Amino acid sequence: MYYIGVDLGGTNIKAAIVDGDCAILGEGSLPTALPRSADEVCADIAAAVRTALDEAGLTLEQMDGLGVGCPGTVNPQTGVVEYSNNLGWRGYPLRARLAGHLGLNAAMGNDANVAALGEYCAGSARGTKSAVVVTLGTGVGSGVVIDGEILTGSNFAASELGHMVIERNGRACTCGRHGCLEAYASATGLIRSTREAAQTHPDSLLAKLAREGVTGRTAFDAAKAGDAV
Repeated sequence: MYYIGVDLGGTNIKAAIVDGDCAILGEGSLPTALPRSADEVCADIAAAVRTALDEAGLTLEQMDGLGVGCPGTVNPQTGVVEYSNNLGWRGYPLRARLAGHLGLNAAMGNDANVAALGEYCAGSARGTKSAVVVTLGTGVGSGVVIDGEILTGSNFAASELGHMVIERNGRACTCGRHGCLEAYASATGLIRSTREAAQTHPDSLLAKLAREGVTGRTAFDAAKAGDAV
C-alpha cells in the first residue's frame, strides 16, 4: 500500500510518498511563494506530489490515499480551509480543488494536528497513550493526542498554542490579535526580532549580516561569531 502525505506551510510545500510501514519512498518540495492566489498554491501542491511520485517510481493510480496538513482552521469533514492567517485563506475548498488536479479525495486537518498524529503513529510519541507536539516554522502550532484521538474542538480550532497571548498589547499577529506566542517564537517572529536588534545596534556584527538579508539563521550566525547582541 502506498500513500501521499502533504505538508502545506507558509514557507514551503512538501510532499512525500510512503509505504505501509511509513518508510518514505519519494519527496517533492516547492516554495509556497506567498502572497499569491490559493489556486496557484494548490497547483503547486499537485506539482510537488508528482515530483515525489517520480522519485518513488510510482503513479497516482497506485496510491491508496492522500493526506494533507494545512495551517489554520481546517474542516476535515468538508475539506474546506475555514481560515488560515498565514496563507491568507478564508473558506477555500482545498479538497475539491486538489481532487481536480490529482483525482483523489484528501483526508485533511490542521498541520500541527496531523503532525502530532504522525508522531503518535510512527514517530517520537509512538507507544505513548497521549502526547503534545509543538511545531515551529513560519508560525507556531501544536497538536494534542488524548487516548489515540486528536483534540480538534467543536470548531476544529483547538490547541492553537501559537495564538495564546503571552504579551498584553504586544506585537501584532497575523491572526488579528496582539501579543501571540507566534509573533515572537516563530521563524517569522525571530526574523522580526533580528531586524529590530540590528536597528538598535547598527555597529554590531548582527547589523552587518542583516544588511545582506535576514533569515531565521542570521541571529544564530552572529551569535556563533561571538556577537553579544
